[in-house]
Amino acid sequence: MSKEHNLLFSIELAEKFIFSWKRSKKGEPSYINSLANGPDGTCKVTLRPLIKSDDVEIYKKDLPPEVSSDPDLHVGPRLFEQTDYQVFMKSLDGSTVDIQHRDPNIFSDLTREENSKIIHGYINFGSQIGNSIFTVFWNGKPQLDVEVQVFPTKLDYVTDFQNLMAEIQEIMTSLAMEYLQSTYHMGKYNPEDSPSNLEWVTLLKGILKELEKALTHITNFPITDLDTTSKLTKIGKIRKVDNRVRSAVRSCKGVGRLVDIGNDVCARHRLWATKAEPTLDTPEHRWLASQLDAIQRRLARLIQEEKRLAEQSPYEISERKKRAINELGQFKNIISSLRKRSPLNYVNGSPNHGFSSLKLLCAPGYREAYTCLMILRLGLRIEGGPLNLSIKDLSELYEYWCYIALLKLVANSTGQTIPLDKLFKIQQSGLKVLLEKGKSKSISFKNKEEKKVTVSYNPQFKGKEYLTAQKPDIMLSFENPSWPQLDLVLDAKYRLDNSARYIERYGCSGPPEDALNVLYRYRDALLNNKSSQNYMHSVVQAAAVYPYEEDDKYTTSHLKKSLFNIGVGGVPMLPGKLENLKEWLDQALNQGGWELAEKTIPHSAMEQIRDWRIKASKAVLVGIMGHGEKELEWICKEKKYYKALSKTQQRTINSQAVAIYIPNTMREGKGAIEFYFPVLSTQVKHRKDIKTPWKSSRIGPDELCVLYHLGDKKILEKPILNEEAVRVSIHRW
Repeated sequence: MSKEHNLLFSIELAEKFIFSWKRSKKGEPSYINSLANGPDGTCKVTLRPLIKSDDVEIYKKDLPPEVSSDPDLHVGPRLFEQTDYQVFMKSLDGSTVDIQHRDPNIFSDLTREENSKIIHGYINFGSQIGNSIFTVFWNGKPQLDVEVQVFPTKLDYVTDFQNLMAEIQEIMTSLAMEYLQSTYHMGKYNPEDSPSNLEWVTLLKGILKELEKALTHITNFPITDLDTTSKLTKIGKIRKVDNRVRSAVRSCKGVGRLVDIGNDVCARHRLWATKAEPTLDTPEHRWLASQLDAIQRRLARLIQEEKRLAEQSPYEISERKKRAINELGQFKNIISSLRKRSPLNYVNGSPNHGFSSLKLLCAPGYREAYTCLMILRLGLRIEGGPLNLSIKDLSELYEYWCYIALLKLVANSTGQTIPLDKLFKIQQSGLKVLLEKGKSKSISFKNKEEKKVTVSYNPQFKGKEYLTAQKPDIMLSFENPSWPQLDLVLDAKYRLDNSARYIERYGCSGPPEDALNVLYRYRDALLNNKSSQNYMHSVVQAAAVYPYEEDDKYTTSHLKKSLFNIGVGGVPMLPGKLENLKEWLDQALNQGGWELAEKTIPHSAMEQIRDWRIKASKAVLVGIMGHGEKELEWICKEKKYYKALSKTQQRTINSQAVAIYIPNTMREGKGAIEFYFPVLSTQVKHRKDIKTPWKSSRIGPDELCVLYHLGDKKILEKPILNEEAVRVSIHRW
């Protein structure tokens, strides 16, 4: 048997086939989180009947031959998500060989050659983790089952993944129980079921064995009740004479001939009398039967719907669809068989409205059956949530957990509880969580300062102002009084780049660069034009949250510095390791609108426009010199300038600077403004109180003037020329 370096395990059945599983040329994933002390992998080989263990030779990497060849040893090499593995199977005697799996799509990259005598290709589990079973066929007959275990690469399988699952279950269960409080009326059943979904079927599959076991115990040890209904009874068999019997005798009511019962008293041959007899037609059995009937009806509808969809596209029906229909049929047969068992086949009718029973809660068998059936009725059918995603896609499960964990952080920071009516709603057949991948959901909180914080899941931005629709994973919106809405965007990225080039550039492992580029798009593309006709940016910061645990490297990384400096970066986020996210979130929650607004990066052109507008709003007096060189000398020496007071122009008093116009008679070429003086203060004086080397001919001595006290002269880098040679003989602004 070949023992190549990249061979993980192989199985050879004497003179029948060889089946091998190799590491692809790409090798192991680039990043494996904290798995050095994690559990061993699984490679469990289960032989089918008539297959002798002596005929099977098993090789497992890193295990001694005498140990790895033992089929009862379940330890094997670890397999990882999002990793290509090379599978090879070859017939040794010319018979056909085959490999089958519950999910036929996993074989999309396998090739069959020489009439199915050779099978080779690649298998990639994507983001699915957990145990996976393959069945190996030879000559059309199953020979053995191979069970392997797929580990996550970004999460520690023992701690992070288990904690993630536990936190989701704890969050959803605690919220649900708080929402439902402690009361629920059994038997409040409505035959109209909610729309079918994969979660309900998954739950049913999970509880089916336990339900069958519980109903078997009930069949063997049923709890009977006493039937006390009135029946026509022969007068000689009546053991208990009550008021009803006495009344029938006195009024001679009943059925049949008259019979002398002594003391000259006659009565009918049969009278209505109460006789207590044991019965299996109890409220508990009626409730159990009604639940099984409801399950059968729902399964029938599911099968009918699946067949209808298959008939619409008969050429596109997949192998997975066929297996799903067959499996639903098997479930329906099992439930039908359970319904026909004693004592459920004796029931007649449904339990009373509002019925409750301690037997269902406490009696052996009944308690377990009640629990299983209530899981189906009250179980969290989370569409797009952990029940479905934990089976299908760990990356989506991580995104879902990020949103739930963020809700808890915001609720704790604002001192509020999560508004449960926004997450849950009661339906006729249970509880539904109002979260679904691809659909927007927003939950709002308010802190003590009445600042509104809204956490949105999968918000969608589309319309005429967007060239293409934008769909970030999570958004936090802050609404302060007298401030426009400011947003923080979080994008959950389960992918991780651990290459040496990436770490050298950013300082630690993090989301791929294409994921970081998306953050720039969100920051610049998302608009808020609710309060204005003009389009305005609303995103202050955009961060990628990703599964990473080395806080010391992240603290000094470019991903963190960039987030706080330019508003784009990354924040690690794992169960029990939310310190960095909490630091960032608390900073945003504790800041006012002014502080958040200062984090926005303005466009350089907008800054220039703003600067020009500010300058344009300031009055600058263009001063003229009616007395030539002597006036210019006086201005520069005394640092003063004056002009007649204008009662209609407030800017005469508020002028920020005085620019001196030098006519062409005083400089070579055209007239120009070469320098200016900032105005330090102003005074209003009569002209006669302003001492100058000349006497004014245009302003009378008793006229009021504005006297400007000037600062140091400022030379312009480029003089402002009088290009059109316009005569400047009066003051200008």
